[in-house]
Amino acid sequence: IGSASCLNCHPSESNWQDTAHANTILPPSSETVVAPFDGETITTSDGKVKFKPFIINNIYKVTLYDLTDESTSVTYDVARTHGGVAIAGKQRYHVKIDNSYYILPIQYNNRNVDENNPSSAWVSYNSNNWYNSDNTLISTDTDVPPDINKSFEQNCEGCHMTGLGITKNIDGEFVSSSNETGIGCESCHGPGGQHVSVGGGKGKYIVNPEYTATDRGNEVCGQCHIRVISKTGTSGADFETEYPCIIDGENITPFIPGKILSDYIEETTSDGKSTAGYWNDNNTNVYGGNASENNHSQKHRQQYQDFTKSVHYNYAGNKCITCHESHGAGVEGTSQLLKQNDNNKLCID
Repeated sequence: IGSASCLNCHPSESNWQDTAHANTILPPSSETVVAPFDGETITTSDGKVKFKPFIINNIYKVTLYDLTDESTSVTYDVARTHGGVAIAGKQRYHVKIDNSYYILPIQYNNRNVDENNPSSAWVSYNSNNWYNSDNTLISTDTDVPPDINKSFEQNCEGCHMTGLGITKNIDGEFVSSSNETGIGCESCHGPGGQHVSVGGGKGKYIVNPEYTATDRGNEVCGQCHIRVISKTGTSGADFETEYPCIIDGENITPFIPGKILSDYIEETTSDGKSTAGYWNDNNTNVYGGNASENNHSQKHRQQYQDFTKSVHYNYAGNKCITCHESHGAGVEGTSQLLKQNDNNKLCID
């Protein structure tokens, strides 16, 4: 039904509109783009991407250059910003090619930017999706995606849109029919249609993580703050995603809050490797007495997998929302924390 419908009856939660969740995907503008689109030609420090971000007639554009021959290039219009509004401090850029969106091979790390050299915050992002191994551009045609299987819809949409819906057309493109851009009310509380049809009320066809069991409540956050692949249905899966859902042939059944998350995810690949990335610092053969009890994450987006190993989760019954404010910005300068953490108030509670 959309978050606007929810806020009609729950106006006290309107601060949600200012959160990073609500603003994860936005149209490009002077208010949403954090990077300098100043026309400077930039090569990332790892040498994997050469590009020029610029603006013409209020349209944000990026030219990608062939690393072996600068005379070969391709210029895209930026369709959407991705991130850049939270303390995490990074922003990526979507372009639309035919019916799908793709994330450009650049990222702007806007946290701790060098004021004397703003362009130094640019880094490469999955450059192998856009460049061949010989450093040439995979595609120089704005109508031809460099890799049709690397679309935002197939790999990312489930955690950045509300009311997931994607279909694969006859050309092999993944086309979105999701209900709402960004993480809306129903991403965490489940579909609201029945709830509204009976006139609302606590617990009536709606999920409130505050009142669920610890595991179900934490899975609401864990559905996205996790590094997994999709579950394969009984008929097999024609493709794979990196967000919780069951793929049966070409049909997707998305995870819904209140369901059991493990039914919608795989945490190991077909070759038995973990989908998450760890430092393996619990290896006593390597670290001896310095080994830790648990592996520590070397990648982001797997906070849930870390949290489920903690005493807070397993014995105290704490939830993510014990410490984090889900409907507002929380304490300034924190990841939506309910209280300041530098003076231990949050922990002492």
